[in-house]
Amino acid sequence: TGTLYLTGTHLIFVETSCNTRKETWVLHHLIATVEKLPLTATGCPLHISCKNFHNVYQSLLKLSQPGTYSSRSTLL
Repeated sequence: TGTLYLTGTHLIFVETSCNTRKETWVLHHLIATVEKLPLTATGCPLHISCKNFHNVYQSLLKLSQPGTYSSRSTLL
């Protein structure tokens, strides 16, 4: 359990349990999805998924490969 804060650039989750305070900071642009789960007796849970860097790597590989053109007129 903890508290969720939203800033202009980050989502911050502060977990408080057994006299321990742990902060998790996530940049907005790294968040892929946020799903609101059914209400429970302890509150409203959220499932937050971050972007997978493997997918980013695959996209960069694809973009780094030169394309092919059917004719020179498409280049102009």
